[in-house]
Amino acid sequence: MDDSNTNIMELRYMKRTVWYLNTLGAWPNIALGNDTPKTRFIRGYGCFLILMQLLQEASTIIHCCLYLGTIDAPELALTYMNVSMTIVITHRMTLPLTKGFPNAIKRFVEEFNLMHFKHKNEFAGKMCQRVNKIMDIFSSIIFMQGVIAVISYAMVPVINNIIGGQFGDNKPSPYNNYTYEHPVDFYIPKVDQYHTFRGYIGVFIFQWYVIYNTAFSFCSYDFIMFTLVFHIWGHLNILLNDLKTFPKPSSDRGANDLPSLEENKEVAARLKELFEHFMTIMSFIDSTLKGFDKALCIYLAYHQVTDCVLLLQCSAMTISALSKYGMVTLFMFQQLIQLSMIFELIRSKGDMLADAVYSLPWESMSNANKKSVFIFLVSVQPTIAMKAGGIVPIGVLTMSTIIRTSLSYFVMLQTLGDTQ
Repeated sequence: MDDSNTNIMELRYMKRTVWYLNTLGAWPNIALGNDTPKTRFIRGYGCFLILMQLLQEASTIIHCCLYLGTIDAPELALTYMNVSMTIVITHRMTLPLTKGFPNAIKRFVEEFNLMHFKHKNEFAGKMCQRVNKIMDIFSSIIFMQGVIAVISYAMVPVINNIIGGQFGDNKPSPYNNYTYEHPVDFYIPKVDQYHTFRGYIGVFIFQWYVIYNTAFSFCSYDFIMFTLVFHIWGHLNILLNDLKTFPKPSSDRGANDLPSLEENKEVAARLKELFEHFMTIMSFIDSTLKGFDKALCIYLAYHQVTDCVLLLQCSAMTISALSKYGMVTLFMFQQLIQLSMIFELIRSKGDMLADAVYSLPWESMSNANKKSVFIFLVSVQPTIAMKAGGIVPIGVLTMSTIIRTSLSYFVMLQTLGDTQ
């Protein structure tokens, strides 16, 4: 790894990103040239987590099938949500084993990070500092989101168990009037996790580990996507500034005078530089989509399916329902809104490019440079948007569609429940 890459890895948010993903065995250390026994162990640990996620999914589904007739509607909804969430997490954990994800991260570190462009001009240096500060703040926010998600999801059942008297000295006899409540239900043969304290505490400790992996898989993979998106946004800002500050024709030249040979060469060189920067941005967006498009598609589908169920459970407005689903519902909608708003930055900045290119002083250019401006203008016409699965553009419009659809399903399910 060269000196510039080393400097990038010393940034605070990059250190946090590496730490977050290493705890999940997901940071592509080997692709970045860091092939050591430690990094090979981390990669192996990532494979172990994938296997464990599959076993958890199977265990939850078996539990649901065995007790389908005895599980009440709120618990069944929580089980369905856990199964759906595990599908999202399992797919995300397989990303390091694909080619797209490691290639996108490697290209980001070695080529696209704004640290490589901060010496281009004064504006680029300021934009690099701005993005670095934004990512430092976001890295802290993401960590706090993960911690709050782990604590709230794991501690609500503990509080319910305390209120229900399951930890008191005068508990009712086992198998009759009480059971321990768990954040996630697993089928574990020969372990009575619902009626004996020994079985409960063993499974509960294991569930803390499971919940940590789940919460930080959501937050960490979201954060690495946010990092890439903010750097794309920074590049678009630099490109827009370069277009706005494009040199105007000399005031000494008449309106009908042709540009000099030297002016033509200078303008041609600037146009080439701008177009190459634009193509670099588009190429990196393509690399990012190859690494994340399927994960984003599954993630949006997950929200479409589960958000209405969460709203339906919260609509009971009981202490039990709000304690179980209130924080989870807020967390899920916050994640969807956060993701969509950040991805919308690329679309909004991309829409400005066509006007900026057209505003170039093409009238005073030579015919060859006018043709270059025309090609540039045609290239920036399509909307720059990152698409989930190469189909659905990610942004505010998609977010509002998912929320509206979830509300419609929620109203329909609630109406059906009332009629029955």
